[in-house]
Amino acid sequence: MSSQSATYVSGTSYTFDRLVAQQILGVTANQRLRVSNTYDPATRRLTNRQIDAENATTANSWDDKFTTEYGYDATGNVTAIAGKTAGARDQVECYSYDHLRRLTQAWTEADWGCTTPQRTGADPYRLSWTYDKTGNRTTQTAYGASGNTTDVYTYPAAGGAKPHAVTSITDGSGTDSFTYDNAGNTTARTVDGVAQTLTWDAEGHLATVTQGADQHGYVYDAAGNRLLRRAPGTVTLYLPDGTELKLTTASGQVDGSRYYTHNGETVGVRTVTGLTRQFADHHGTSNVAVAANGTITRRRSLPFGESRGTDPTWTGDRGFVGGTRDSTGLTHLGAREYDPATGRFISQDPVIDFNDPQQTNGYAYSNNSPAAFTDPDGLRSTDIVTKRVVKKAMGSIAKKPTATKTVAKIGTKKPVGGSIGRKAIVTPVKKTVGKSGTKKPAGGSIGRKATVTPVKKAVGKTGRNVGARGVSKPPAFRAIKNPSPSPMPSPGDGPVQNCAEQSNCNFYNCMPGSICNFNQGNPVPVPNPSPAPAAPRDGDEYSLDELITDIGIILAGAGIGLFLGPVGAVAGAVAGLGIVLMIRGCEATKSRCRFGSQ
Repeated sequence: MSSQSATYVSGTSYTFDRLVAQQILGVTANQRLRVSNTYDPATRRLTNRQIDAENATTANSWDDKFTTEYGYDATGNVTAIAGKTAGARDQVECYSYDHLRRLTQAWTEADWGCTTPQRTGADPYRLSWTYDKTGNRTTQTAYGASGNTTDVYTYPAAGGAKPHAVTSITDGSGTDSFTYDNAGNTTARTVDGVAQTLTWDAEGHLATVTQGADQHGYVYDAAGNRLLRRAPGTVTLYLPDGTELKLTTASGQVDGSRYYTHNGETVGVRTVTGLTRQFADHHGTSNVAVAANGTITRRRSLPFGESRGTDPTWTGDRGFVGGTRDSTGLTHLGAREYDPATGRFISQDPVIDFNDPQQTNGYAYSNNSPAAFTDPDGLRSTDIVTKRVVKKAMGSIAKKPTATKTVAKIGTKKPVGGSIGRKAIVTPVKKTVGKSGTKKPAGGSIGRKATVTPVKKAVGKTGRNVGARGVSKPPAFRAIKNPSPSPMPSPGDGPVQNCAEQSNCNFYNCMPGSICNFNQGNPVPVPNPSPAPAAPRDGDEYSLDELITDIGIILAGAGIGLFLGPVGAVAGAVAGLGIVLMIRGCEATKSRCRFGSQ
């Protein structure tokens, strides 16, 4: 990576599985920096990251400047993060979790151990959290030298609207309050006695924050990326290449800065005063900076992103997981605004994954597990190992403040042009199944791909709908039968349901695509204006891709997976129905084969 005036990364080496092993920053002899990563050979988790500076007098000799060590439990939770300056360990952060991988305690120690919660080391802290069954944080306790302080979080009563929207937080000194619109966006909040009023645009982006006589405003491009930030006295323009231009309105002075990234991580920031190298932790928060003269600066944060200790002089305003820190107290993380003081976003996640029960809480940051998971773009968190794998395979999406992201699961596509004010759920691609020889639709093979359909944010009751999401749970559509199918509807679920939206309908004589009445608790077929397509008969001819496409919708409705064998055989089977569909010898995708029951 280079420009007309500087080379930022002069060399990069990778492991066999495409993880970054080592980077050389800079090109001038005796002024270069080297970053070396070590990974667990079995799990591929990052265990050590070391920053070395080239010796000022001896070429190709390197001095250890700063090292970060990581410890994990068998599940993959980060249990310890240790910092070492010039080889000497100065502090260890320790973490413990509950059975749902939610962070329950975090504390600091002077050396590696993490057995008994304490409060020692540089900028010490000790915190603990409790949660309810739906992932709402109920308390946070800070343990201090002069006593402990507990914040108590209050939510709507069980069965009420917006069950994940905190309404108040009370501690020994006062109460913070929060209100929301019908879409779940925060419209007003009072924190530490300071009142803010928030407005939102039609796409669900934060438009303004008014605090007394001061107003902050935000403008977004068509893709949902932040384009302008207006704050009292300044206007900042954000460009796609990492350039930020800040206008001071009183003087008319414009100051520019540019962030440089490599392999999805920030490696440097250039301003009018020169280049500063920045180095991130395992989830993208820059916490070590090296100035042009070699001076090293460290900054520390609490697990959910609050500053810890005294904030040092730092180039740029990017903070937790690379997000932009605003003077409102919020951090801009791609599609949403995040409040590190509460560990919550101020609006709901527009992407919902029903395979992850904790993620259905649309406000909690990274399933309440900020050390083991990361959510830099505000769209569904991922664990830190998955984040690295996706970045290497698809390019870094984590660092782009974009309004859309790829959900890393089989059979999903990136929602193109989806609005942030809506929820996105995975639904099967619908097509009309024609006779043999019908042209394959542009949507691809049914059972292989799915589109992400935006669903309006409606507030629903808990139990039937998923919390404040108000989105009825669809079947998880996969190339393989869903191991946890949606439960059958019970009486009162509505007089008419489309069988294609109920994963188990067909077990009660309700064929895919037909309409069933669930009022009595058992589906009864009723006249269908669009009859379900007939299954292929013995002797019908298909090419392999047509078979996958045309039969896929029939098999998917019955919970049957499609499997491609090593010689191109296609088989579908489901226990209990005794259905076995085989095509043998259909090795070429475009070849034509006869369909047979065996």
